[in-house]
Amino acid sequence: MRLLELHIDGFGKFHDRTISFNDGINIIYGKNEAGKSTLHTFIRSSASSAGADGRQRMICIQSTSPGRTAEPTRDG
Repeated sequence: MRLLELHIDGFGKFHDRTISFNDGINIIYGKNEAGKSTLHTFIRSSASSAGADGRQRMICIQSTSPGRTAEPTRDG
């Protein structure tokens, strides 16, 4: 699975934020308190059965294969 883009409605300091990723390795960097660890926690918790606060998260998966699509799914 490859993460292409994520949208955060509200998690930590992120509200209504979309983050896109490029092919290959992506490096997340920034000053202290920029939200690097928050983003890491969001990605990890979205891939598990519940978020860090125990609430379910919506995960939308986009297929990278031509001609194939994937429907949005609720994890858990």
